[in-house]
Amino acid sequence: MPPHRTQKDESLEALRGIAALVVIAWHLVLGFAPARSGIFPGMDMALSWVGRPWYAIINGTAAVVFFFVLSGFVLTRQALLDGNSRRLVVGIFKRWPRLAGPAAASCAFSWMLFASGAYHFREAAAVTGSPWLADFAYSSMPPGYVPNLADALLQGGAWTFLTGRASYNSSLWTMRWELLGSFVAFATALLAIHLRNDRARFALLFVAIAVAAYANMLLVAFPAGVACALLSAQGRLPRFTAPATVLLLLLAFTMANYTENGLLGRLSAERWGRSLSEILAYTVGAVLLLVAVEQNAWLRRLLSGRVARFLGRMSFPVYLLHVPVLCSAGCMAFLAAGGGRAGLLAAAGATLLFTVLLGWPLAWFDLRWTRLINRIFTRS
Repeated sequence: MPPHRTQKDESLEALRGIAALVVIAWHLVLGFAPARSGIFPGMDMALSWVGRPWYAIINGTAAVVFFFVLSGFVLTRQALLDGNSRRLVVGIFKRWPRLAGPAAASCAFSWMLFASGAYHFREAAAVTGSPWLADFAYSSMPPGYVPNLADALLQGGAWTFLTGRASYNSSLWTMRWELLGSFVAFATALLAIHLRNDRARFALLFVAIAVAAYANMLLVAFPAGVACALLSAQGRLPRFTAPATVLLLLLAFTMANYTENGLLGRLSAERWGRSLSEILAYTVGAVLLLVAVEQNAWLRRLLSGRVARFLGRMSFPVYLLHVPVLCSAGCMAFLAAGGGRAGLLAAAGATLLFTVLLGWPLAWFDLRWTRLINRIFTRS
């Protein structure tokens, strides 16, 4: 692997895009095939896909954890390569505005759907029986509340980061953890740069992971990503043969397929007295996937090129827009197709199509917004 990469890693950007598609798949299941999700009490658990061999490809929580591990890696790797602590300090200050612009735009889009009467999630939920869909994707919007544009912009630009409130777009629940976790990643990398002893650096990473686990298990993903970045910057990540890479990928898939009530969960409970945390398992799986792809030239080539760039460019807009689109165009398509399996397929097609089409202008905005933020903080 080249010692320096100043541009975005196409293979990792492709994985980010694939993870966004996994999140969409999970939400389609929650909304239009709720019994398959296995998370709603009172539904037939025999229909659940939880723990099935293909569960990993719809496990939205595992995909979100991968986002977090990837953030810890990509936000700090170049600074760790260069030993540039200023890059990390600037990153701390520009992280909130960089995320806030697109998040606010997604809330404004949701407000527009409310104002135009384009949401049909309640009608669709009456057919599917999904509590998630009935509650606007668990957005927890207060009963009788009348959405307004100013509130939508404030929520997307500030309140969701400060309080976790995401009543216009429930996908934004991750933004608070993304911001907090980014601060953890930047601070950990900043301290690591100023420690000249490798033992001290890895003791720091251990402490960072332990403190993050105590605060909230979701935060562990960020220092885990920094650990990968530090090893990569030092050239200590080993290259893997094809069989070893296949093994890593199988282990990563197994971790993404993990549930506390599944076979591995029961085995860990018998061995240690309690099941391994699902979030921790997903973090381990995400690290294994990242390392496997980073250290295998064939996988990097496979996940590079025009399609990879498209997936990477669209990943954040697709993630931000898919819930409002699912609850509007997706629900309309589901109802028009008469529900059932045909309705699910129609909802999936409409959600993917309109999310990508509407994601183009948001991707354009996101690119220019990021350039603006970078210019502002480069001059400061």
